[in-house]
Amino acid sequence: MGKNMLQKLNRLRGTIRDRVTRLNKAAESYEPPATPEESEIILNQKLQNVLELKAQMKKLLADYLDLPESINLEEPLEVIYTMEEEIEDLQVKFKILLTKYCKAPNADNVPMTVHKPNLKIPDLPLPEITGKYEEYESFKTQFMSIIGNNQSLNDNQKCCYLKASLKGDAKLIESTQDTFQSLLSALDARYQNKRAVIDTLIKNVLSVGKANDSPRQLRNLVDIIKRNLRALENLKLSRNNLSDALLVHILERKIDSESQKLFQMENKSSEILSLDCFLNFIEDRARILEGISQNCTTTVNSNSNKQFVKPKQNFSRPKSLIVNSHNKSKKCVLQNCDESHPLYRCSKFKSFKLSDRIDCVQRNKLCKKCLSFHPNTNCKSKYNCFMCGDSHNSLLHDDSKINNKNNSCREEENTPLCASPHSSTTQVEQTATSFCCSTFLNRKSILLCTARVFIRIKENKFVPVRAILDSASEINIISSDCANFLGLKKEKLFLPVSGICGSTQNASRKVTTSLSNLNGNYQWDIELMVLPKITEFSPAIRLDVFNLKIPENIQLADETFYIPQKVDLLLGCELFFEFIKADKIRLNDSRLILQDTCFGYIVAGSTEPIFQINNATSHCFLSRGMDTLDKTLRSFWEIENVTCDSSPISEELNYCNEHYEKTHYRNSEGRYVVQITFKPEIEKLSLGDSYQMASKRLDNLWKRLNRDPTMKFLYSEFLREYKNLNHMEEITNCNLSNDDGYFLPHQGVLRPSSITTKLRVVFDASAKTTTGYSLNDLLCAGGVLQDDLFSILTRFRKHQYAFTADISKMFRQIEINPSQR
Repeated sequence: MGKNMLQKLNRLRGTIRDRVTRLNKAAESYEPPATPEESEIILNQKLQNVLELKAQMKKLLADYLDLPESINLEEPLEVIYTMEEEIEDLQVKFKILLTKYCKAPNADNVPMTVHKPNLKIPDLPLPEITGKYEEYESFKTQFMSIIGNNQSLNDNQKCCYLKASLKGDAKLIESTQDTFQSLLSALDARYQNKRAVIDTLIKNVLSVGKANDSPRQLRNLVDIIKRNLRALENLKLSRNNLSDALLVHILERKIDSESQKLFQMENKSSEILSLDCFLNFIEDRARILEGISQNCTTTVNSNSNKQFVKPKQNFSRPKSLIVNSHNKSKKCVLQNCDESHPLYRCSKFKSFKLSDRIDCVQRNKLCKKCLSFHPNTNCKSKYNCFMCGDSHNSLLHDDSKINNKNNSCREEENTPLCASPHSSTTQVEQTATSFCCSTFLNRKSILLCTARVFIRIKENKFVPVRAILDSASEINIISSDCANFLGLKKEKLFLPVSGICGSTQNASRKVTTSLSNLNGNYQWDIELMVLPKITEFSPAIRLDVFNLKIPENIQLADETFYIPQKVDLLLGCELFFEFIKADKIRLNDSRLILQDTCFGYIVAGSTEPIFQINNATSHCFLSRGMDTLDKTLRSFWEIENVTCDSSPISEELNYCNEHYEKTHYRNSEGRYVVQITFKPEIEKLSLGDSYQMASKRLDNLWKRLNRDPTMKFLYSEFLREYKNLNHMEEITNCNLSNDDGYFLPHQGVLRPSSITTKLRVVFDASAKTTTGYSLNDLLCAGGVLQDDLFSILTRFRKHQYAFTADISKMFRQIEINPSQR
């Protein structure tokens, strides 16, 4: 036992001796690479190998000393002591090479480390790769330095860390083995593709987006170019005059026209301009624009005093509410916003509180309707607030002002009505329904069922809109202004919408969203057809409701139902009766009714207006199908009628019926036993050898099952059940060359999403034999045994009592005649 152990230790000692010799040769013939960084990496790795050998030698010495005393260890121990000295010399050599070829840190520049008690250093996050070629080299370098070269981690831990770092397409890469090195090799094979990396980097340079006169966008352009060019240089692709000229030509067209002019004025020489010159100009331009922008946000120049009211010194306001009065382009007038859009589309402006938005408009003397630099009287916009209809932008709508107006309503009898909103007639272009409006003389004012409902615009974010509840409409409608303002996603469709007297309007868009009430305890998914306008203001004129004794303890669905306002939604019969509750209140001495709904009490009926007008617009909403009445009735009776199939019986079906009557019987268990019905001309047809075909199909099936353990398990369960139910039996004496029989191949169809049957086994009786015929070719098809589902359902409803049941494995309950088995 001791001699065997000695031989094993001697072989291990020889292996270590060979590694020491190779490292010694590497140290003596070392040639430094191009950069000190590469040299440092190589020498540190060599030094690490030396330290590993040193540790192995200590363990080897301990193993020698554990051998029995009868074994002579004088010679092995002498060799080990000599090798330890050589390893120490190697360690010194590599440290000298590190000092010689690597940059040592200057002692004067080394910062002093101040140890602070209880200092929490944040965890170092793992580098990640999302599947982009240009990310891989940087990812691999960082990952190997943190995880890959960490000796305290085993292979399984490294593999887990590597899998956690893979994101996106990189996560889909599979390796031959579930080990760290195997997965790393698979990543190398995929992403160490120099050509693909170069193509990606060049594409990044050429597809850089255009930059306006924004410091952030100009700096972003410079950063993208420098980052990709530096990566190309690391791949040994150097720049030259031609590449610089091409890049300057391309990038010059990526900046705004003013910057192009300044660049040409600054470089009047006829010489070819370098790329560095262009990038330096862009950086200087960004720095100048940033300085100008900061000055504009802190001080107001003399030209701006014409447009601004300077705030008091002791009143602090957000800097982002300063606007640029000299904005002549489409750039946002908000000073700290670099986007190109009107102010009413600015996300920063929308994020401010209502009071800040109103104050910003008033201080900077902006138009209250379009939020531009001109007086309200000169505004050409035809759009008003879609929340209340007043002459201001919807972003400046204040619900509290509307509630305050309620108290002074009776003093405003001679106040003119708000102007009607702009309405566009859009010609659009498919099937069914609609509404209509008409105008006639009416001395009383009719209140339609209006309510404030909440419509979802984002995940779990709802905004209030004004809706009419209409039981006579087959569809739900949203105005195009409201859909655009809320930013709802539209889908294409073609729906002719018709109303009274055959008036039609085509809807070409729809939106799908959710509705909710104020408390959020009711919610409905809904489809809304987008039309240019639902109706004029409702009601048409302000109504006198202060003599009405509306109970104070009820919540109205629309608190401002008597004020003319714009209607954003029309909710039809689909949900109308889901909104309605049981409670109803009829107000005394009036024809107004308060009906309880999910949104609160709606007010409907007639009342006296505050003042009379001759032509009041009355609204009638009606939906109907586009088909004519007689066609609809005819379709109804055709649906109700259940007719028997009167198609003529074919000759083959007669043959099948006669064959069944002659050959079928019932066995002692009550089961039907039938013979397979072959075609009359079977003498002219014959089955050939099917064994070879079925055998090949079975081999292919086995290969598939071995690749998929889940399918193999389900297949085995199916066959086991088949056998346990006595639906198949083993054949021991079988003539494989018998052409009278037929080997029936089968295959599995796996459907993991199925709830009941995840694997369905299909028997293929259409597989051809050596004669070119299959079993199905020799059999009669017969007739259809079951009625169609529609006939079954319509007949089912005619009986007072009925029951349903599932016949498990129905067709397998019928046995085949023993002579044909």
